[in-house]
Amino acid sequence: MATCLVTGGAGFIGSHLVDRLIEANHAVVVIDNETTGSRRNLHKDAIYINGDVAKVEELRLAFEYPIDVVFHVAGQASIAHSFDAPVDDLTTNVTGTVNVLQLCLEHRVPRLLYASSMTVYGRPNQSPVDEEEPCKPISYYGITKYAAERYVLATGLRDDLDFPFDVTALRMFNVYGARQRLDNPYQGVLGFFLGCVLRGDPIPVFGDGSQPATLSILMTWRMDGCRRGQARTPSARSTIWATGPASRSQNWQWSQRKHLGTMEHPTRTCPAPYVRAINAT
Repeated sequence: MATCLVTGGAGFIGSHLVDRLIEANHAVVVIDNETTGSRRNLHKDAIYINGDVAKVEELRLAFEYPIDVVFHVAGQASIAHSFDAPVDDLTTNVTGTVNVLQLCLEHRVPRLLYASSMTVYGRPNQSPVDEEEPCKPISYYGITKYAAERYVLATGLRDDLDFPFDVTALRMFNVYGARQRLDNPYQGVLGFFLGCVLRGDPIPVFGDGSQPATLSILMTWRMDGCRRGQARTPSARSTIWATGPASRSQNWQWSQRKHLGTMEHPTRTCPAPYVRAINAT
């Protein structure tokens, strides 16, 4: 049995990971500032700390436990918000990650998995995207996720450490599933579309709808992938996985409305914040 720290463990993705780890008989410590997460998502057997990874003294409380592996899921995850509040985006995604890394080194934690993002690719040359695709982020969010990823991988490659420190970055693609918020227009296109349908609101499809959205079903293989990633990989101390399956256009996603009923709404002008976010994807 391992003792696992899950940052952002009260959130949509992190809470499912916590559940799977506890089901596998691991002890789990969670730290979350509840910006987007909720205590309602927490497993009853998880040790919970209400804290912010960007505040090192709060994060330090989580490392009072004998941590064997860190799953760093906490982060600011909105492209639009990164343009509106770039300092907050930078602080949460980069400073928060550096804090996690520094405490991993201080406490000699042997394993770290980092939840990166598809946005590190910018506008990829192909779809689906694999790990060999060049990273050219074009949104502030993509830049901070890529910077944090490079900190993680560079730390795993350091040859001055006196203990093995294996790191993995998982580049996640439009994750969806249970516990996802259906009212957040800034992330999770499938969840937001479903929320619009359930509320009877127009579904906003910007552009001509042909842009691909690679979707990842969270509840099964994604969490299994995280848990498999917990295992040591001695031949590759710094590893990247791109985790998205086949892509679907937004037109295809919209076409699936036939399973839920049909609503017709007029074409509307796109608000400026959305334009910036769309152009950055």
